[in-house]
Amino acid sequence: MTRAALIRWTSWLLIAVPLRANAQVPLTTESPIRCATGAVVTGVATGGETGPLVGAAVGWSVAPRVTFEGAASWIDRGPGATAFTAAFTALIGERLPHRAAPFVKAGLGLYSATFDTARADIPDFYARRLAAMGPARRRFTDPAVFAGAGVNVLTTRRLSLRPEATAVIAWRGARTSVTSQVNLHVIFHFERHPVTPDRRTP
Repeated sequence: MTRAALIRWTSWLLIAVPLRANAQVPLTTESPIRCATGAVVTGVATGGETGPLVGAAVGWSVAPRVTFEGAASWIDRGPGATAFTAAFTALIGERLPHRAAPFVKAGLGLYSATFDTARADIPDFYARRLAAMGPARRRFTDPAVFAGAGVNVLTTRRLSLRPEATAVIAWRGARTSVTSQVNLHVIFHFERHPVTPDRRTP
């Protein structure tokens, strides 16, 4: 599969899968409220070049409307360039078991970009720092702010889909570099306590 085809396939998933789930899955009162979560992530990122993104995340719902999450992702930034992100964020929004629960998120983390200087088109944010570095393949790791919004779509008692858009703002001194991400999280809920209502006694 070519890089362009992977981007088109990922974009289709981001739009079609949540809409299909939202249309077919009835609202249920047996949904997880407080629990740990694990997720696989796919998407696309833009920031000079548009490329595919893959990653993973773990979270903990500490309250009906609040979830803390740690996530890491790898990004293809084009020929000779890749990036890695790691973030800890707080998500605040409508509580499950709403069928579609919107949320906002914000947090801090790291953005690490690697360039093969013989092949990559290096953004100005990094090019100004090349003189102090030696090897042909150069890595830059900077602190970053993560902010975004999306919707959590409940599909089953333990599975949800979460399309979201996130801005990643890396900084070094007074200069910044912004990368936009559009992701789909496929989330499994590990319930802390049973939430299924008791069966009625005959």
